[in-house]
Amino acid sequence: MLLVADVQNDKRRTMTEEEETLFGIEKLNIPRSSVPAITHVDYSACIQTVHSDTNPKYYAVISKFKEKTGCPLGVNTSFNVRGEPIICTPTMHLNALWELK
Repeated sequence: MLLVADVQNDKRRTMTEEEETLFGIEKLNIPRSSVPAITHVDYSACIQTVHSDTNPKYYAVISKFKEKTGCPLGVNTSFNVRGEPIICTPTMHLNALWELK
């Protein structure tokens, strides 16, 4: 299921006064949380939940990743450049997740 949710308060990072004065891309590039890859400027994030009963293999991968790293999430991206995907198969995607550890 794909949802938009607020990033939990304990994961958020408040910008400094100096960072608040930035403009454009400089301000956009300031990390907003301890999980900056998923946190939007308004402290929301698009999330997709994975359940063991509907996707047991992917659930097992994420569970093992959490066991090894303490991080219970993966960043899902198409890794595409101008419409040409770099990752073309589920195996390539899973390998990319493992490299994040």
